[in-house]
Amino acid sequence: MLRVIVALAALLLGCAEPVLPERAVIIVDVPRARLGLPGASWTPSPADVLALERGLEAYLTSRGELGLAGRWPRDWRQYTGIETEGGSRLVIGSFACRLDGPPELQRAFREHWISVNDGGDCFFTVHWDATRETFTALTKNGDA
Repeated sequence: MLRVIVALAALLLGCAEPVLPERAVIIVDVPRARLGLPGASWTPSPADVLALERGLEAYLTSRGELGLAGRWPRDWRQYTGIETEGGSRLVIGSFACRLDGPPELQRAFREHWISVNDGGDCFFTVHWDATRETFTALTKNGDA
């Protein structure tokens, strides 16, 4: 019990590194061409990812995407970052499909940025300006 209290106190005081949810992963060094964006690679921290996630439901709701707003915490999510002239941008790729299958699929999800063509709102991408802490874009992947 004392261990739990100490761990909670450390987290509240900012002494512990935030931990990502199981279904979220940071992908490092994604080729810019894969994202269709200019800029240099930037590796977001778990704190950066959690800052985006704190506002994601409200952002999706404000865009009229109530289904996505209610579903995204159960999605599998990849995060990567880029540096642009305007500052740091965080990109999230969110998948409604199951990615808890074979070990090869798990490894690919955790090591490589996955791009999806079509699939409707089963896959969506959101851009977040980490410098200004604002959402800048939402893209759903075609129609399913």
